[in-house]
Amino acid sequence: STKTEIRHFTEEDDKIICRNPENRISKLQYLGIEFDGENTLLRHKGYAKFERKMIRSVRKEVTIAKDLKVGIAKRKIYEKYSPLGKANYISYANKAAKELNSVLIKKQVSSNRMMKKISGKIKKSMESVNNKK
Repeated sequence: STKTEIRHFTEEDDKIICRNPENRISKLQYLGIEFDGENTLLRHKGYAKFERKMIRSVRKEVTIAKDLKVGIAKRKIYEKYSPLGKANYISYANKAAKELNSVLIKKQVSSNRMMKKISGKIKKSMESVNNKK
């Protein structure tokens, strides 16, 4: 299996259409970004992997905090999984959104959305850990 993908772009009805060699409508994937001829988004697989890692990390931090009877290392979590971090998936996505001028990527990783998502995962993990006793 090769990582090389061949895509053909044509203009039809004032829209750019992306097709694979079998002439089926497709998407171009490159460096974690998907382009279908019209929309530029984060690749679903990469974003889903990021979310799974975030959930595991939050659960781990909540469990450690509970076991050690200390506060949750929220700063560590936010720096790793939110726009507050300097070198993480979100900062990469924001740079890509700016470079590609993609409103859709900006929406996918908006500060408000990511902060809500993280705080929700922390709350859910705390409930889960508390219910295990």
